[in-house]
Amino acid sequence: MDFIKSLPKIELHAHLNGSLSNATLLKLRQLKYGDDTNIDPQFYQIMDANLTLSECFLKFKYAHDLTDSWDALKLATECMIQDFALENTIYLEIRSTPKKTVSLSKEDYLEAIIAGIESSSHAHPNTLVKLIVSVNRADGPTAAQENLEVALKLHQKYPNIIKGMDLSGDPLKFFYRDFAQVFVDARNAGLGIAIHAAEVNEKYEDVKDILDFGPDRIGHGTFVEESGLQNWQTLRKKKIPVECCLTSNVKCGTVKNYEDHHLKKLFQYGHPVAICTDDFGVFDTSLSQEIELTAKHINLSNWDLMKIMQHSVDFSFASDAEKKMLHEKLDQFKKENLEVLKENI
Repeated sequence: MDFIKSLPKIELHAHLNGSLSNATLLKLRQLKYGDDTNIDPQFYQIMDANLTLSECFLKFKYAHDLTDSWDALKLATECMIQDFALENTIYLEIRSTPKKTVSLSKEDYLEAIIAGIESSSHAHPNTLVKLIVSVNRADGPTAAQENLEVALKLHQKYPNIIKGMDLSGDPLKFFYRDFAQVFVDARNAGLGIAIHAAEVNEKYEDVKDILDFGPDRIGHGTFVEESGLQNWQTLRKKKIPVECCLTSNVKCGTVKNYEDHHLKKLFQYGHPVAICTDDFGVFDTSLSQEIELTAKHINLSNWDLMKIMQHSVDFSFASDAEKKMLHEKLDQFKKENLEVLKENI
């Protein structure tokens, strides 16, 4: 575990409102209600693996209630970044769906998150942070178009922070084709595309449409193989990286256990993968813990973990200059820990 703690980490799939620690939730509760009552984890965290995927999504309502103001969003962002920085995360992509609240427009919502990212660049200079603007399937196509317009506007203002768009939310709501033009337009505007795909063992035509489009990365990809040989072959042929979130999948019941996680087969085939938390607060995990679980249950060596971090840099949404800098940090770590890396090859 000492190696994993010291390993410079890359996080490509982390939702803001799912990545709040109990300490952060307490601060947000105090900010909104002036209430210092201890947070009951059962309201926010998934304590076991007996919930359905739809029930998992309900957990986010608690955080949404506490992050409906500028100050709260900025604070939540700062705390999330701090938690990742303390794990030696050198690159972090935060994703969030802009929301209209009593006091905020969708543009204000994202501006508050950006303010948190900018202030954190001084507090945690060794953690490079980018923002991915999400589309929540459940909100429908009209809301998706609004999110695109806000994302493109702010991308012009903050080109080094807003780097991509994401399709997420309840996979049983709508179809990818209902949002397809939004992601074509986002790609044409220079944004990276990360799409949640094959989270559930149904809607196979949705998986095909997503893979045919060819996003830069897909999230989860749990049932790509089950969705049909053509989809599996398309994923492999296009070498679309898969953001793997082990504890998230196990606790939401889409994967039976860690040993059966599809990351194992993808890695054995040499397919590009990233190890991610998804929502470390909701799933009561951390990036270090996810890497440790992957090493243990998928039987990966320190060298394997190092290569996954290096490859994750390559398909991140960082600029070429930033990727060079991140690779230099990883190369320096590799040089300083060469004997440890060789121990369990």
